[in-house]
Amino acid sequence: MKILVIDDQATVRKAMCIVLRKLGFSDITEADSGNRAMACLDKKQFDLVISDMHMPAPDSGGPAKSGLDVLQYVKTHPRLKDTPFLMVTTDAEMKTIVQAMQRGVNGYIVKPFTEASVKEKLDMLGFLANAAA
Repeated sequence: MKILVIDDQATVRKAMCIVLRKLGFSDITEADSGNRAMACLDKKQFDLVISDMHMPAPDSGGPAKSGLDVLQYVKTHPRLKDTPFLMVTTDAEMKTIVQAMQRGVNGYIVKPFTEASVKEKLDMLGFLANAAA
């Protein structure tokens, strides 16, 4: 199972990868911006995308791509549209959650996350039985 983890904060990305490895996942790709994530998605098919919602512009300049931009890209791309997408953010306001749900997000994890909260969302999506695949 191939997972793409997107977050501009390296410590958060690494923490998510540690949790995913503890849960049995090993094929994990990291991206530090929405822009880099979209480049990864163009090159490789992923079984799951886990993305931070709010990310600043990349060092290379150009307009920043937020987690919502990546979500929209995935859900409107013919090859990617069925890829499950989990949004991770510190923003737990109902308005934000509804906005992500309306755009097709499959689940929502609030930071700071725990192994249990990630496990719950992956189990909800049916991924824990497939961790070793």
